[in-house]
Amino acid sequence: IPETSSVARYVVNRRETHDRLVLLDTVGYAVDGFSDSQKAALEETLQQSDLVLLVMDATNPARDPDMQTLDYLHQWFAEHRELKPTPILGVLTHIDLLRPIRQWEPPYDWQIGERTKERSIRDAVQYHRELFGTRVAGIIPVCADLARERVFGVEEFLIPAMTPLLGEARASSLLRTLHREISQGRVGRVVRQFWQIGKHLLRASAGDRTPLK
Repeated sequence: IPETSSVARYVVNRRETHDRLVLLDTVGYAVDGFSDSQKAALEETLQQSDLVLLVMDATNPARDPDMQTLDYLHQWFAEHRELKPTPILGVLTHIDLLRPIRQWEPPYDWQIGERTKERSIRDAVQYHRELFGTRVAGIIPVCADLARERVFGVEEFLIPAMTPLLGEARASSLLRTLHREISQGRVGRVVRQFWQIGKHLLRASAGDRTPLK
């Protein structure tokens, strides 16, 4: 939302698997787009991110700010060729308010279902797919109204949609790490690390399993 003026950081730790997820809730943008201070905060966050979720209200017909934001993101990455473009996934929220508004009886099979709500969700997803095209990796519908206990689509659709992008996201993270090392003058260490990796690959291809030292 436009009232958000700074980046909020949320950390999720899963002790069982030692996984760690960091969510960066960036500044919102108004109808006229980002302010200069918001752009600075966003650009700093992009350099730390492996995946971008562009969250949009499914009931809001005004999409010019979203188009401008996507164009801005793509232009920013084009100007920073040392960074691999981060995948962007569109997320449609408030799908419970699509017609019929008073109906909320999940689960909804919005891909092929024929209930009125399912068709409304499908139409909204298709509209945004056609509108944004290749600017986004996909459009995912969700409802996350905790106050009214209306949570649907996050586990069912959003997480499965994020999973195939993790390979590309990991590549983005690697490039950012290498660029940071080089920009901070630690080129020698990066070269030595690549040299060790190269020797390991050569030995593996020759059937040599001797541990590297």
